Amino acid sequence: MAVALSSDQQGILNQLGVTYDQFLFYQNGRIGGRCLTQSMAALLWYDFFLTLGEEVQYVWKTKPRISVAKILWFLNRYWPLASVCMRVWAMAYVQPTKLAYVRHFGI
Repeated sequence: MAVALSSDQQGILNQLGVTYDQFLFYQNGRIGGRCLTQSMAALLWYDFFLTLGEEVQYVWKTKPRISVAKILWFLNRYWPLASVCMRVWAMAYVQPTKLAYVRHFGI
């Protein structure tokens, strides 16, 4: 399906040195990446809430209150949640720059 681009849009693609098909391939990859990231976030949060009761019972209510193992467990448990939240936020609100296109197309 041929899409008519405005002269401004065509000029931007020419500045980037890419064709319309290359641009569509890049955008479709971004959309696929967003879907995968959001599904990963949903699964992580689902797992988090399913196991929260056991976490409180077996980790936080046991003695000693703070240990190296608990700190490592905490990092292993909560770092992925924070990371996926940042990724979802970035994919929702941060727009790609010209540099992102240049890096993707290897110009």
